[in-house]
Amino acid sequence: MESKKSEVQSLSEQLEDPANHPNAVDLPGEDPDQEALLAKIHVLEERLNNKKEALLEKELVFEEVSNLAEKLRT
Repeated sequence: MESKKSEVQSLSEQLEDPANHPNAVDLPGEDPDQEALLAKIHVLEERLNNKKEALLEKELVFEEVSNLAEKLRT
């Protein structure tokens, strides 16, 4: 019984090991360092804030146009 458990354990470990997968491929390249990642996050946050600001401006313009259009209808 114990030998079956150890055999099952061994087979499970082999199946779970990603290196044994037939389609496993090592990707080229390097991971950026912490400083580069923080710089990229900062740039992306600035872009996001700019987009949010532009969206708010467009929403305000839309509200004004909607109000003017409503006044013209009445």
